[in-house]
Amino acid sequence: MNEQESSSFARVLVVANSEATLTVLPEYLRQHGQFVAVTHESAQVLAHSAERLWDAVIIDLTPVAAGIDLVRQLYAQQPLLATIVLSSDCHATSIPTAIAAGVFSWLPAPCPLELVELAVVRARERRQLQRQATAAQASPGIAWQVVHTVNNQLAGITGLAQLHMADDLLNVDLRSDLEMILNSARRISDLLKPLSKH
Repeated sequence: MNEQESSSFARVLVVANSEATLTVLPEYLRQHGQFVAVTHESAQVLAHSAERLWDAVIIDLTPVAAGIDLVRQLYAQQPLLATIVLSSDCHATSIPTAIAAGVFSWLPAPCPLELVELAVVRARERRQLQRQATAAQASPGIAWQVVHTVNNQLAGITGLAQLHMADDLLNVDLRSDLEMILNSARRISDLLKPLSKH
């Protein structure tokens, strides 16, 4: 695992034509431990995103159509990239259009900085889950090894329980406990069967 995958901070790119968004917001996020880069050019965002793996791109562009168009281009370039749009435009058509374009989060502007940070944290968590899923897909044998090991242990438990149940002198309470152990072992084995097929 390299430094980019193991670091705990989020990598955020901010694109805006609002001076406050280009200054106040990045400084706030940096103070809260995030890595932030800024630009006011959409073309630079597309170039930066092609070159570097960002956790989120925060977009505050006027008119809002420019922001939605950037979301659409970023989604086509990197479908898993989280785009966070800040906008004072809350018309009935704008938000559905942004969702259809692939936006990750739509926040009203002006927006409390804490909410923007929360959206960034969510984006970071999603990126981590994506990496974990990719790693799991790249190592399918790991799941099979775990299933194989557990099944071996279950076979030992089941065999020992069945051996004791063969005793005609076994009292009722112990027999009941052994039956419960056997039933639990069978249920665990049944739960593992789907995994053993991968």
